[in-house]
Amino acid sequence: MASLGLNEQEECKVSITNSQEAKNKKDNQDKKHNMWKYNQVNWPEQLKKLTYKTKYIKVDQNLYDYLEEDGIYIHPRYQKNSSQSYLLEKNKDFHLQQQKNDEEQNKQQDDSFNNDYDDEDHDFKFRIFSNEFEEQIKEAFDDFESVFVKLNWRAPRDTENWLHGLQIDNLEDLLTVLKSSGILAELLEEYKDQFGLCSTINTENQFEQVQQQIDTQQGLYLILKKWYNLHKHMMVRCFVRNKKLIVISQRHCSSVNRTIEEFNELFSQKINSYFYEKIAPFFEEDDYVFDLYIGIAPNYKLRLLDINPWRGHTNPLLLDWDQLEKIDTEEYGKDKKIFIQYVRTESDVIIEDLSAYRVPEDMLFDGENAQESMEKVFDYLNIHNKDLYQ
Repeated sequence: MASLGLNEQEECKVSITNSQEAKNKKDNQDKKHNMWKYNQVNWPEQLKKLTYKTKYIKVDQNLYDYLEEDGIYIHPRYQKNSSQSYLLEKNKDFHLQQQKNDEEQNKQQDDSFNNDYDDEDHDFKFRIFSNEFEEQIKEAFDDFESVFVKLNWRAPRDTENWLHGLQIDNLEDLLTVLKSSGILAELLEEYKDQFGLCSTINTENQFEQVQQQIDTQQGLYLILKKWYNLHKHMMVRCFVRNKKLIVISQRHCSSVNRTIEEFNELFSQKINSYFYEKIAPFFEEDDYVFDLYIGIAPNYKLRLLDINPWRGHTNPLLLDWDQLEKIDTEEYGKDKKIFIQYVRTESDVIIEDLSAYRVPEDMLFDGENAQESMEKVFDYLNIHNKDLYQ
């Protein structure tokens, strides 16, 4: 067999390298395209009708830059106890009249306030958002009173225990949650990587990271859902493989679930029928995960909460991904009886670890500064009775 010359070998290596780069580029494009489908704003209309009332607010460049900035600085205009704030007023006519009458006054106050913070001790300015954004937020609170927020396909669950839960009824808390959540900070980093918002250029063999402008057509959205007091033990996660429902699991696994234990067969039958009739015909992916809420008796009405990608950041809960991928899907179908996996005993309890996100990173307790850091947390939460936490 004839051997390749050096030049031919080099050409072969270049060809292989180019082919691999092309494959990687295609894989990244496929990943970007697939993730786009899980953003609720892009769900088919048939699926949007299955979830709770929702408003979608496109993140513009101004809001995106604010989320990327260090620190949590909220203009008095948006603070719930501020005399400048008009966003919390429930009466729309009052809001419109107030905005019209005070427009010039607010502008003067805004300029004066920013000037006060332009001295050498401060290198920031409080950001004012667009009128469109303010109106959309105002409309959401008027219509829903309080909301559950997501940024694209992820929710700030790490703020649940230290900032009034996930129920939000004013813009100040909304901005605080968006800025404080480590989960959402990770999403923004993933977003920049996946959608090319941060690119590498080679200038005289020196590699530099260049921040590009956000392209809002690529789909960064605030998802604001009408708030309902849902019971966590009535949420389930469903795993779809090769377009077939193969496993149903208790969604929150931090406690024994007697309700699912008692009504397992009934719930399983309803979920199986619901999937094949209302979800499977309209969502085109082969493998994915979706969450449902089971309503109260006697109807136990089902509501679609979320759709997530197979693997990735999706938690398999009581199972693991290797187990799930070994399941023979040929044995499953519309008439297959599937029972819900649930926590049967205290020894089966799983506590989801969000410890890395418990407080904003700049408030972490670090040795000698622990007392100072603790005081920062109390000040931030406006908690004055510290004895409760000793």
